[in-house]
Amino acid sequence: MEKNVVRTLTSKVVMVSAGVIAVASFILGIAGLLSIAQKANEIFDQPVTHPFELSSIALLVASIIFGLLILLERSKRRELYRLTHDNTTNLPWRSQIPEEAPKGSTVYLYIVLKEYTQYIERFGLSVVDPYVKAISLQIQNIMGKSHYELYRYSDSDLLIIYYGTENLSTLCEKAQSVVSNISEKTYEIYSPDDVQGSFILSVGICPTSYSSSSDTLLTYSKFAALEAAKIEGPAAVNFDLSKFLKHKEIIDRRHHLQEVIENAQIATVFQPIISCKTGELYGYEALSRPTNPAFANVGELLDDAEVLGLYSKLELVLTLSAITAFRDFGATNTRLFINMAPETIRRRIYDDPIKQGYFDNIKFVIEIIERGEVFADIITILNKSIAKLNAMIALDDFGTGYSNHLALLNSKPDIVKVSRELIQGINLDMDKQRTYENIVTFARSLGTSVLAEGVENKEEFEYLLRLGMDLAQGYYIGRPTASLMPVPEEITLLVAQYQDFTEKLLSQQQMILYSGRNPVY
Repeated sequence: MEKNVVRTLTSKVVMVSAGVIAVASFILGIAGLLSIAQKANEIFDQPVTHPFELSSIALLVASIIFGLLILLERSKRRELYRLTHDNTTNLPWRSQIPEEAPKGSTVYLYIVLKEYTQYIERFGLSVVDPYVKAISLQIQNIMGKSHYELYRYSDSDLLIIYYGTENLSTLCEKAQSVVSNISEKTYEIYSPDDVQGSFILSVGICPTSYSSSSDTLLTYSKFAALEAAKIEGPAAVNFDLSKFLKHKEIIDRRHHLQEVIENAQIATVFQPIISCKTGELYGYEALSRPTNPAFANVGELLDDAEVLGLYSKLELVLTLSAITAFRDFGATNTRLFINMAPETIRRRIYDDPIKQGYFDNIKFVIEIIERGEVFADIITILNKSIAKLNAMIALDDFGTGYSNHLALLNSKPDIVKVSRELIQGINLDMDKQRTYENIVTFARSLGTSVLAEGVENKEEFEYLLRLGMDLAQGYYIGRPTASLMPVPEEITLLVAQYQDFTEKLLSQQQMILYSGRNPVY
């Protein structure tokens, strides 16, 4: 750091000295020209032979040339500075970051201006650039006399190479304080609209002990900054090598994901869903299995797609593959449950396949899966897209994550699927029983049917029949298979027995109501 300061001061002294010499040379040149002008006749009428006159001309020419060279050098230096430094903040660009971590440096701090893109789209570059300048000045003010180098890495990102001696936890706390301080400030920008606002910053911190290579440290600190950006509000996050390696593994599998999407490397299996009123088959849920050996299961495939921004493309492939497989069975009298994520519905990627007839002649139940919050606009888009399909809407995994009573109110689906986490062991857990009863009461008040998924055994199934269950799905009902399996006879008999018992009970209750006699069992 000190060497850089000395180098900068020396450069400035040289430039100033060169400027003085250039100006002096220019003045001397002018004086010489005036002298020559006065003696023009003598010079042209007779040869110049006086030694003083010869030396004056030589000095004049040399001074002019020397002055021009100095001016040219200064121009080159200015151009070089313009190319290597940001004109708005006067900070060096990323090209000036040394290839190796500078000696004595302890950490790389990568700073992301989270809302930069939104500001650009809303106000334009001429308004946003002063914000960036204000942020850089604020950082410099807060850093004070600390040993550091600040770079403008990109339009929205900054980098600090820090030379402090604090431990990592203390530094993270300091960085958190810095971003919170900056994010709380409101910056006034001189513009026709008198724009005011603030930036939310995310900081990734990576110690130089991880590597001596700046490229590696930049990759690590940028990854940590992106992790910090996932946190609401300003945040600073230390680099986590294990998390990075997992992310890198996903990146390395990207080409396998592309293969799955491009070649539809998917096998579809179907799990039966029964009606608990009749014991008969109600429909099948389509479940996908990757055939590419790079993926152990569909969850891994979906997670990779989400990280790599390919989720919607993958979902479309899964859906069309399921429809094709289901259509091959000619099952026109039963329903097909297919999963759709809220973000995919918003992008309306199914509009064209619907127009092209992919969804024709099948009774669909669209399951809105838990990969984002369910808002009313999702249902509006769905209703517009699938109105002509006469499809039903189901809310998946109710009782966990985003799937809550508010989501149920917003979506008002035909079916609500109670999550398997709530169903498993419900016959032995009173808290689960009370929660389930509340869901049933609330759903039915909205005219929504209740589907219990993840029913694993007879005990759970019988207990759910008593608590109230319109539809059921799970390994006890039937495992997912490549063919459309019928409902097991055991399940049909259990439902029939329960319905018979319920009818007798209701009949006796009516007899008690009208005759006052004791029931006979």
